[in-house]
Amino acid sequence: MSNLDCGLSPARTVEEAIRMLHETVADPGLRDAALAVVECFRAAAFSGPVPRVPAFTRIPVLVYGGVTGEFRPAFPLAGLALLLFLGIDLLDDIMDGDETPYWRGRPHAETLLIATALVSAVPQAGIASLGAGDGVTARMQEALARGLLVMAGGQRRDLLAVGRDDVEPDEAENTALAKSGEMTALLATLGALYAGAPAAVEAAYADWGRAYGTADQIRSDCFDLLRDPVGSDLRNGTMSFPLACFLESDSPAERARALAMVRAAPNDPAALNALREALHERKVFTIADVTIAWHATAAHRALDIAAPHEPAAGALRALLDTLPLHAAATSQPIPTNA
Repeated sequence: MSNLDCGLSPARTVEEAIRMLHETVADPGLRDAALAVVECFRAAAFSGPVPRVPAFTRIPVLVYGGVTGEFRPAFPLAGLALLLFLGIDLLDDIMDGDETPYWRGRPHAETLLIATALVSAVPQAGIASLGAGDGVTARMQEALARGLLVMAGGQRRDLLAVGRDDVEPDEAENTALAKSGEMTALLATLGALYAGAPAAVEAAYADWGRAYGTADQIRSDCFDLLRDPVGSDLRNGTMSFPLACFLESDSPAERARALAMVRAAPNDPAALNALREALHERKVFTIADVTIAWHATAAHRALDIAAPHEPAAGALRALLDTLPLHAAATSQPIPTNA
């Protein structure tokens, strides 16, 4: 067993998600619809030579292992994390006007209903089904609710920033922290609570997750600007951290010129190449690298406080070490199961 997989395969993660749906959703029609989302995701995720699920689905399992020294009892939390991801992914695409790749051609209203159930009810019922005891169950459900509220606030700020030319890098970074950072902090907290971690240890794992998730989002934002076909941020006018760095200027005219380049890039290959050259000239990816490194360092310090058992300790640190510190140096896809 490698220090990253903790014995939890992508297939087992999907199986845990399916089992949780069977245990928590009583209405057969709604359950079948939610299962269809999982099956469509599995068909897409397992279509290549290496099956892949989002790397963060392992976070609660790794944190549980860091506290207790074992992983298997926390496998259901990976299923919960996958269901939460699927719901959020569907809602995010609805808000951005995109079509979810593994859920094409489905009625918009039904998609919204299933996504809402996967976020607002299934994880809470799943936590109750773990049998962790009333006190732990209540704390896990409270952590889930509070985390989702922070993420919703971050998503709202993200939506309000679409198309603006005055988004400062700090604002974009804080949005990434509230969305992706809080998502991983939430999953780490659930793992720590389920394992019975002391409050200080629980907080340290949450800090690790928050820093890791924020750094990973900035890395992904950089990749979004480099890949072909062009990523969704440019198409949708999302003001991600690297774009906010690119637009930063004391001159309104300079901001306007930079924004015009950003808006032209999705529909014109020449404009896209010009934007990429300008991003390099403005040292945008260097700034992103430094910011990623800052968050990775903060995450390592949080692990020093949490003092996880091996092999979880190595796995949690390895996740940080896989964050590329030269985000612009590669045009290769970022693996979702790294």
